[in-house]
Amino acid sequence: IALFSDGYAHRYPVFMIKSGIFEVKVIGSLLSKFGQLPVYRGRGDAGLVLQQAEQALRKDDSVIVYPEGTATRDPDLWPMVGKTGAARLALTTGAPVIPVAHWGAQDILPYGTKKLHLFPRKTVRMVAGPPVDLSAYAGQPLGASTLQAVVPLPGGGKQVTIAGGLDVATDTLIDVTVIRYDAHQKAQDFITADRARYEPPTWEFENSTTYHFAPDGSVATQYGKHLAIDIGERPNQIAKQSIQISNPEQLSRAEIRERLDSGHLLSTQQRAFTASYAAKLARPFAAFVFTLIAVPFGLRPVRGGGMGLGFGLAVAIVFVYYVISTIFLTIGGIALGLAGPAAWAPNVLFTVIGASLLRRASRA
Repeated sequence: IALFSDGYAHRYPVFMIKSGIFEVKVIGSLLSKFGQLPVYRGRGDAGLVLQQAEQALRKDDSVIVYPEGTATRDPDLWPMVGKTGAARLALTTGAPVIPVAHWGAQDILPYGTKKLHLFPRKTVRMVAGPPVDLSAYAGQPLGASTLQAVVPLPGGGKQVTIAGGLDVATDTLIDVTVIRYDAHQKAQDFITADRARYEPPTWEFENSTTYHFAPDGSVATQYGKHLAIDIGERPNQIAKQSIQISNPEQLSRAEIRERLDSGHLLSTQQRAFTASYAAKLARPFAAFVFTLIAVPFGLRPVRGGGMGLGFGLAVAIVFVYYVISTIFLTIGGIALGLAGPAAWAPNVLFTVIGASLLRRASRA
């Protein structure tokens, strides 16, 4: 893949590699020296690798992404559900996505072993396809992931439903894929459909194609205009997943934290989400600030207007507080280091103002 990228595409190859490889002596140092990117899983800064990958693409490098994020766990090496980082990078930078498949490396170094099998000579095949067409998603807010529903099946298996979107008005899933696994996590059925409409208590799949994988390795294909499947969730449950990731103000602190820890955010999203998270931490303190400002006006009437004018001034100050908070939220989104100070700055400023007003009122 590296030779193909450098020799034919004339782009420097940058691989996104599991961070554990970088901890191996000599190899880790060489990988870092040659500009390869470590992927840290389960860490709050896991999303930084997408920012680094974005920078590499903007330098006209070629970023090699393994969409599953790990080696497949399927006994027959069928692919697992991929992640969306490559698509989001492409939509953000305009870089084309070239799908590449290779087969045969598992015969040289089987997963989970450290012993090389070089003899007899093995054949490794690699095929590159045409660029993936992502034009349908251009200009749309970028989601953290596709919509998913997982339900258990009798005998220990599971059914995974993946959809590209949900039309809330018609209770219809768009670009739907269903994968059924047996108890050994081996794929048995692979179903695709243009759309699936909710017809209680199941979903009606339209123009579906079903691939059934038999134990002997054969594949049976079946087409249908209508196919009823219970995916285990209702439209309102799936709609909760469709909140656009581009607007963190629609999410709770816990949901924002989950997305920050997911490693799925690009640089601009990381800054915006961090700023919103810090702002949501600071906002409960605003109740104390408002009380501190309102008390002085309650202690003494304002000249010429009595208590009513004092209340009106308090409301005006609260409005100014929210305007300033919005301005500081924008400032906090400029850089990660500004998020915390910008979120708390309005509270500190108006606490000083409220304390000053309270002190003057107590002396009057």
